[in-house]
Amino acid sequence: MTGCSSVMLARAAEWNCSIFRKDGMLPIDTVIKEYLKLAVDYDNSPSNSKYCIQNILRELQETPRGRRFLECQTLEQICAIWDL
Repeated sequence: MTGCSSVMLARAAEWNCSIFRKDGMLPIDTVIKEYLKLAVDYDNSPSNSKYCIQNILRELQETPRGRRFLECQTLEQICAIWDL
């Protein structure tokens, strides 16, 4: 056997990276806002940022806010959806 004592699945971390917090997970809006602040600070491409947020939102992309988000083309537009 491998001697492995545990396994980690990356999808849960993609959906909400706060899964690793000792104090419990943060709300999705908080995670997205913090992600967007970093995306802007490090000049991440809008298309990559949008892809990452889509993974966080999952089925919430079908909400009115999610649909507005899907129409965004720039980081500025995406940030405006979350009042940044």
